[in-house]
Amino acid sequence: MSPDAQSLQAVSMVPVGFNQPSADVSIAPSDPNQTVTQTPSIIAQAQDGIRTERVQFAPGTTGTTIEGSIQGYEAVDYILNARAGQLMAVNLTTDNGANYFTILTPTEVALGSVSQSQYQGTLPMSGDYRIRVYIMRNAARRNERANYRLGVTISG
Repeated sequence: MSPDAQSLQAVSMVPVGFNQPSADVSIAPSDPNQTVTQTPSIIAQAQDGIRTERVQFAPGTTGTTIEGSIQGYEAVDYILNARAGQLMAVNLTTDNGANYFTILTPTEVALGSVSQSQYQGTLPMSGDYRIRVYIMRNAARRNERANYRLGVTISG
């Protein structure tokens, strides 16, 4: 094995997710008594911070509408608890075409959407779901602002 191959023997990747480093790399130097560990930076959106807000429906209701605004790389996670098998519907109305949302399961797997501004589906597991509202990177770089209304219902 060449010296270069020996120095790069130990490389481990971790899953990429929001608020996580893209990889954790351990490099075994030529001196076997020494180890160097390097952790790359967090993804750009996470570096700027994600505000979180817990969503509680009023007693006797199955939904709510949230009004908000974000600018540039700002993002908001709306956190709500739901059970497996319940139906979730989310609708985003915005004044900026680069304003989107992603729904993350309790294990931070992204759920698909019907379109860029709507989601309706049966929830696969119980726990805290995150609805992340953000501006796409090209518009965020231009420091664009988005004023939005996020309608959320959970039934079943």
